[in-house]
Amino acid sequence: MSKVMDKYKRFVADEKEMSAYNERDTFLYGQAAMLQYEREEGKKEGIEIGIQQGIKEGIEQ
Repeated sequence: MSKVMDKYKRFVADEKEMSAYNERDTFLYGQAAMLQYEREEGKKEGIEIGIQQGIKEGIEQ
């Protein structure tokens, strides 16, 4: 456990590594947020297409 703490302390003390870690963390958060947004938009679009197809099929019958 002490090895882990030593590595952690060295990592936290290194400003360059912390900056890179924060940039990567921010990037990954942005990617996850954008993916969630795109999924929601895709669901809305799919529902709209389904409604239009249902209306079209209802008119044809």
